[in-house]
Formats: sequence, C-alpha cells, structure tokens
Amino acid sequence: MGKETPAPQGEVCVNLTMPITNILGLTTDPVMLAGYGPLPAEIVADVAANGIWKRILTDPATGMAEHITTYRPTPAQRELINARYPTCTMVGCNQPAHRCDLDHCCPFDGSNTTVANLRPKCRHHHRMKTHSSWSCENRADGTHAWTTPSGKVIETELEPIADPAPF
Repeated sequence: MGKETPAPQGEVCVNLTMPITNILGLTTDPVMLAGYGPLPAEIVADVAANGIWKRILTDPATGMAEHITTYRPTPAQRELINARYPTCTMVGCNQPAHRCDLDHCCPFDGSNTTVANLRPKCRHHHRMKTHSSWSCENRADGTHAWTTPSGKVIETELEPIADPAPF
C-alpha cells in the first residue's frame, strides 16, 4: 500500500476465482476475491494480466479442487532450462539465461508450463516474439527455430555442457 512497515516484505498473494471466459473477454461474470466476495470483472483485469495464473481443476460433482497447474515455471524447471540453454535462444544473442524470461513457445494453455515448451528469451526478444511477426518453435530434438517476418527459418543449435558418452 506504499506505507513504511517494519514487517518483512514479500509477495502478496491475491486469490481471484473466475471463468476463463472472463480473461478472454467473452463474459463479464463477477470475480470472486477470496475472503471478500464478488468483484466486477473490469476491476480485476489488470491484476489477472500481471499476476501468476494458476489453473485449479475441480470435480464437477462436488466442486472440490482436484489439480493445480501454474503459469510460472517451478525453480527446478528454471534451473534445468538455464543449464540446457545458457543464453537467450535468439540467434546471436548472448544474454545469460538467468537474466532472461522463460517464454512459452506455444501459448500457455493451462498445462504446458513444461521444459519442452519453455525457452529463455531476453526481455527484448521475448517482446519481439510476442508483439511482432517473428515466431519460434521448440523442436523435439531440443533445438529452437525462429521464423523471420519474411518467412526465413533460423535454427539454433544445442551446445552440450559435457562430453557425450563414448558408446
């Protein structure tokens, strides 16, 4: 709230429950703020856009939570991806992975925050992919391919961090 406090500072967690159709702009159903009650959907649009998304699957018969997935990668996923791809995956960019965003190559669908779908991109190249006609593809062999606005495909090579076994 902008006030000085002796309490330790940390992340604030605000739980909002809403149908995915609200985020997509298809409906304006009230949003439930945990511990408070319903809020108009328009009030929470910015909060949801800039927050950590969690998909909570519920049992339709009971309404009980059954499974949670998140938009943000786990620390273990981040560590593995940074080891596998030590720099931004844009060709010629040497920004260290630990200073990059982990980008969903295929847009987040509630279940694809996975090592196979995430690659490090510096903020500049992440925005370029998101807001321009550049695109990328994560290949099954671990390589990463960029497609330029003119349609040219440029593939990045994987660089092993250890020598392969001799067999």
